Amino acid sequence: MIRNQAPQAPCAARGANGEHNENNSCYTLGTMAVLLEHTLLEAHDPASGRYDALRVGQSLGLSAAEMAQVLGWTARGVRKNPTSPKLQEPLTRLMATVTFLRELLDGSMPYVRVWLRAPHPALAGRTPLSYLLEGQIGPIEDLARAIASGQPD
Repeated sequence: MIRNQAPQAPCAARGANGEHNENNSCYTLGTMAVLLEHTLLEAHDPASGRYDALRVGQSLGLSAAEMAQVLGWTARGVRKNPTSPKLQEPLTRLMATVTFLRELLDGSMPYVRVWLRAPHPALAGRTPLSYLLEGQIGPIEDLARAIASGQPD
């Protein structure tokens, strides 16, 4: 032990130099990544932690008007209050499906965006995005679960 230095409690976050990470917690970046892998960090408002409809849209390559269609809101309403408490339930459901798709597609959001825009035989040649734009997430949830279980052709 070095003199004039208080003993340090064991902490997994200490790097090679023995320092804490930037938020002064005992988590390593690897641990934090594992803790947050179930969500898409860029889809959240950093100030409130809520889902932000505009950020979700950016993650999916959708405009504010398209996100409004997905959520059954007006584009003006989505732009004015993208983190509205009223949007959290539909955004949570959408993001659960998006996160599940990302897991199925090797963690790749670009692959999720491509998958959403590709006509799918199990959807009679329609794109998953076309269902979302009609406010219908159920068929996409069902298809993703079926794919995960090996059901659709």
